[in-house]
Amino acid sequence: MLLLHRLSHPASGALEVLKLAALVAMVADHANKYALDRAYPMMEHIGRLAFPLFALVVAANLRWNTADPQRYFMRLAVWGMASQAIYTWATGRTDLNTLLTLGIGVQLVLAVEALRQHSSVVGVLWLMVVIVATLPCDYGLTGPLLIVLFHGWFARPGPYTAVLAILGVAALNTSLLFAPAALASLIVAGAVAWWRPRLPRLTRYWFYPFYPTHFAVIRWIA
Repeated sequence: MLLLHRLSHPASGALEVLKLAALVAMVADHANKYALDRAYPMMEHIGRLAFPLFALVVAANLRWNTADPQRYFMRLAVWGMASQAIYTWATGRTDLNTLLTLGIGVQLVLAVEALRQHSSVVGVLWLMVVIVATLPCDYGLTGPLLIVLFHGWFARPGPYTAVLAILGVAALNTSLLFAPAALASLIVAGAVAWWRPRLPRLTRYWFYPFYPTHFAVIRWIA
């Protein structure tokens, strides 16, 4: 329980380490899938760590580190749209890439929180539009929903919100084969939160351009 409590409010240095860990897992997964023809199955399992860690970092930033959530959404949306063509070219996939999925997750959090504070027709319509927007996302609705569940845990820490977040991570993958690997992301996050590293925001300036660049490099190698 103490570990869950520590994870329910990760420090900024821990979030930076988790973002770096997610990037490493993402690159390993994409390199294995699109450059190495899935030659190393373990790399695909490692890749299941990436999205839960990204979702956790986004939810934490929304809760504590972002003064303007819509500006945060715009950064994700602009870079996501700029990356979409490269993503499709490199992977052959037509679903929305991870940055756009995270951006829609931000909007889903904002819509849910707005309805919690003040129920209105506009709020309901906003939520419905965002839910429809999740359909072409990477991971479908479960990806953006995980950000909502993490944010709910951070906003109202307790055993029930923690269990919902854990179930959200487990539900990310349609194959039960990858569920343990996805759940391992929470062990990684808990260990880092317990460690409480002091680390500057190393990824502040290069995280967004790195995303399309790594697809271009993988496509070039393949």
